[in-house]
Amino acid sequence: MSREILSPRSEAKRDAILAAATTTFLARGYEVATMDEIAAAANVSKRTVYNRYPSKHELFGAVIAHLYKDLLDAETLLANNHEEPEVALPKLAKVILAHLRKPEILGLLRLIAAEQERLPEIAAEFFKSGKGPAIGLVQNYLAAESARGRLTIADPLLAAQQFLGMIKESVFWPRLIGMPVVRDDDSVVRAATEGFLKIYAGG
Repeated sequence: MSREILSPRSEAKRDAILAAATTTFLARGYEVATMDEIAAAANVSKRTVYNRYPSKHELFGAVIAHLYKDLLDAETLLANNHEEPEVALPKLAKVILAHLRKPEILGLLRLIAAEQERLPEIAAEFFKSGKGPAIGLVQNYLAAESARGRLTIADPLLAAQQFLGMIKESVFWPRLIGMPVVRDDDSVVRAATEGFLKIYAGG
């Protein structure tokens, strides 16, 4: 994916808008937050915000993409990966879990859960700009490993969803809803990797 090239000043304004929008959306909710509030928090004019993001919906999508950027950057590393799946999968799992425990990500997911029934378009935007590409990251890696002959996977999307479910159920979902997390990342990731490879590597 090509990246927009901005002058340092324009980049600083964009970053200020995204930071202000993130804080405002998470504090106020999508429906209540206004472009006026976001412009004021970013210390830019409302016109500057609208020139870059013509609607609140587009700005919300940009916030999601920004919050998922670090995770999706891992695709470059995976594309050049030469490690066996039993080494690479735990590393990938820990990157994903570290991403999911960020306060901004937890706040975003709670916002989506709270408002998606009234505003289904924000759930669709979340899937388009965040969750969908994140699943695609794992899916593409598994498809590549299958093509190399290191895994045998007929449906990389299903396999990606299965792997993500195995690592998230014990350590992510309890945290999201404020319940105690009783298992540590290492044991969960190890068990998930071993179970996944028994299915798809015949281990």
